[in-house]
Amino acid sequence: MTIKELAAVMADDTTFTVLIGPDQEVVIGKEDKALMEALGDVLIDHAIVNTANRLCIYACVDLRRAMA
Repeated sequence: MTIKELAAVMADDTTFTVLIGPDQEVVIGKEDKALMEALGDVLIDHAIVNTANRLCIYACVDLRRAMA
């Protein structure tokens, strides 16, 4: 599943914390069109519910290397 596919089924007020490296993260919501476009096709390895409306997403690849 990709971030974009997950976003399509999540509530509008849900935000995603995408871990991009050790102690590095990006918080995005559905309204963040540019970030969703840039990260939307990233495959999710697993996701953990952080709070009621926030998911912590772990990608299948190291995003620091993939985006370089």
